Amino acid sequence: MPDDLFSRGMAWLVNKQRRHCSRPVVYERADPDGGPPRLIPVPAVLGQHGASAEASVQPIRIDSDDIDFLIAAADLVLDGQPVEPRVDDRIRMEANGRVRVYEVLPRGNDPRYRGGNTPWRWSDPQQTIRRIRGKLVDEYPMPAKRPRKTPRVHRAGHSKERGGEDAGQ
Repeated sequence: MPDDLFSRGMAWLVNKQRRHCSRPVVYERADPDGGPPRLIPVPAVLGQHGASAEASVQPIRIDSDDIDFLIAAADLVLDGQPVEPRVDDRIRMEANGRVRVYEVLPRGNDPRYRGGNTPWRWSDPQQTIRRIRGKLVDEYPMPAKRPRKTPRVHRAGHSKERGGEDAGQ
């Protein structure tokens, strides 16, 4: 990356977005041998939330469950190798007590997506952030977290009653 003012400014902005605007997601890739999926926890900035339109004549509302995930290419790594997003990969995100599962899909005929057939495009001129299209395919309640049992700590020389072992002397 050239060391000019614009490049340094973009690197600063990307770092601030990642630290202050991102949320944790899990990028999931199916194992080609049929084993459990490979999971990559990464920070992602949420992009465009799809389309929404209302008809002016009738009370009809059309919503889309598409989301763009902006993920640093340097964060998307499996076994030390960079991972290029593929169609049918999944992204899991927790929101409002639920887990939302998004399938990585191609962008259709959008020419910005390297010919329209790929599920991602670069989001910055330095090609460090990937904009990945996801379509909501599943949603379920988050598993209940078991409460942690806090062990009672007894200091040496003290009993459960107030005053300790030597209290009556």
